[in-house]
Amino acid sequence: MSEPGNAPAPPKRMLGPMLLWSAAIVAALALTWFIGAVAVPHYKTWTILKEGANTWSWDYPGAIERLGGPERAAAKLRAYLRLPKFFAPHRWVALVLLWMSDRSSIPELIRALGDTDESTREVAARILGSIGPDARIAVPALERALQDENPGVRSAAAEALKQIRGEEKK
Repeated sequence: MSEPGNAPAPPKRMLGPMLLWSAAIVAALALTWFIGAVAVPHYKTWTILKEGANTWSWDYPGAIERLGGPERAAAKLRAYLRLPKFFAPHRWVALVLLWMSDRSSIPELIRALGDTDESTREVAARILGSIGPDARIAVPALERALQDENPGVRSAAAEALKQIRGEEKK
């Protein structure tokens, strides 16, 4: 029998399992945050852009409103354009919507001239051409695009340079 002053010691807690459970809880919280803050908004943006890529007569202003208005749409589209092509396949539609929602998106358009997708490069050149002389900052990138492997990109870059420089169409 144990004496009254010598009660059995409580079992020692094991540090390893506690750390493992703590790490699992942190990982579950991080996954929850990722799904809510990144995956779901990206999926919504992707579905709207997919609709635009598959429809000839598309309601672009309506799409901007569905993305949350011009300011929120521009932020979502910039984030979309930073994703790898595997996760963001409708980049050319994103460029059109970005230009429609934020006219200060020339840096993104210049960056898009180096995209791996030729449709994205061509659309970027066409949009830069439609801006005209205000897109002079894009001239070096458009001159590099004149050497592109795709004839559509080369043609769009040449036309854009004419429009930016104010040259007449022949």
